[in-house]
Amino acid sequence: VALTGARLDEARLLHWSWIDIDKGIITIPAEYTKAMREHRIPITKTLLNLIQYWKSLYRDPMSDLVFYSEYDHQKPIYKNLFQCAVSSNCNKECTIHGLRKSLRTWVAEHGVSMVIAEMLISHDKRDPLVKIYEKKDYLDECRDALEKWQEYLITQLPNEFLELV
Repeated sequence: VALTGARLDEARLLHWSWIDIDKGIITIPAEYTKAMREHRIPITKTLLNLIQYWKSLYRDPMSDLVFYSEYDHQKPIYKNLFQCAVSSNCNKECTIHGLRKSLRTWVAEHGVSMVIAEMLISHDKRDPLVKIYEKKDYLDECRDALEKWQEYLITQLPNEFLELV
């Protein structure tokens, strides 16, 4: 969540089949997004390392869920467990939505255009007419922005987390 700016349910309900390592993209289907439109998240080097590490530890071949319930691998992890993981690893009060806001603020402060910044968090404030004519997906620009954000985040991690990335 911190690395991608994904919403809680986009992360919590993530399926392995949505992750395309070869193309370097995670595609959240429209029916799983708040905006009811597909959300494409570029896979950076840091994110790829974490995905592969997680897969080596927790991939259940009988479940397509990346984060499944401890008691039933066909059901996603509970929402409050995601928030607890965030809260218990922060020095200050932290929320998942706060992580999204931090990403959005940081990229804006570091020269990322509003279009890219909004696309990163699955907002799209472009005029509907512009969206019809402009078919560029900005995936490369989003990947560049996420890489810079992730480099910054890594500098903020305590030592015990650094070995994960």
